[in-house]
Amino acid sequence: MERKIIRLHWDGELDRWVYNDPFEGSEKLSSYPLKKQALLNAANTCRWAWKHRGILCQLVVHTKDGRIQYERTYGNDPVRYEG
Repeated sequence: MERKIIRLHWDGELDRWVYNDPFEGSEKLSSYPLKKQALLNAANTCRWAWKHRGILCQLVVHTKDGRIQYERTYGNDPVRYEG
């Protein structure tokens, strides 16, 4: 099963935190003025997808400068390879 990825990042043009919602279509962006609000809603979207639809989901949270701050997976973790 394919894992859906939600990326939470800062959009300087909108001056807001945004994330893509793969369950609403690839063009759908949700935006919030505070990172805390955006993170809560993005995490709830992933949690809902896993618990109610059985869809594997990954939340990737970026800092304001674009670096990855951390990742969360919902469902089975991806297979790790030695490397």
